[in-house]
Amino acid sequence: GKLSQEKITYKRIALSVPRGGAGLGDYTGAASDLFNNMRAPAALVGGSIVPMGFAATPEPNANDSKFIKRLKLLHMIIAILSLSSEIIAVTYSTVAINKLSESIIAPTTSVTVLLKRDFELQWLGCNVNFLLGLLGFASMLGIRAWIVFGPKIGKISILAVGSVISHCLSVINHGISHGDGSGSGSGTFGSNFFGIIKRYFHLTTSETLKNKGILQFAAFGFLAASLYFYSKTSPDDTSVQ
Repeated sequence: GKLSQEKITYKRIALSVPRGGAGLGDYTGAASDLFNNMRAPAALVGGSIVPMGFAATPEPNANDSKFIKRLKLLHMIIAILSLSSEIIAVTYSTVAINKLSESIIAPTTSVTVLLKRDFELQWLGCNVNFLLGLLGFASMLGIRAWIVFGPKIGKISILAVGSVISHCLSVINHGISHGDGSGSGSGTFGSNFFGIIKRYFHLTTSETLKNKGILQFAAFGFLAASLYFYSKTSPDDTSVQ
């Protein structure tokens, strides 16, 4: 009767509400919040890279030593790669947020399990590219200080930035290895930052080979060509003609 129907309804609701971390629930809202937490900082860092990496970038000079020419070239390359990484992070997070709203997502036991099951590539892509861009931005600070103020101040700046980057990587590795804190391994994406970079590359190549997307193949081709031409670049190529 009516009482039995109410019991059945109650049981269904109970199954969809997480209790003690064991029940199933809808974590799409939490997942959207996590992606948005990455999107906003990525856009902020990307906006900060533009003036430092391009608008106020140290221009090549014919009187520069080979070492300074190399530093200026490295500064520009890091700026390009860092900004590109932040753009990719914003793209991954934006598309993921839209899909979380548009798609019907099966319940999971936690938001981390949801991300690993349905959005692992997007989550890793967002995090890896955001962090690479952030670390690249920090590297630009030390390089620019050397170019502008010379080796004495430059050494101090680069060592200070090296300390910051090392500390950041330590914090990142701890967070990655800890996962969702369940200890089950189901909520862990890797053991350290380099591990999730490897996993991200594996997922990207697997997805490319699986879907045979022309644009993704083109992306790899452009990257390979860029690395090839960079390997052929000498410090003298940075001089203004």
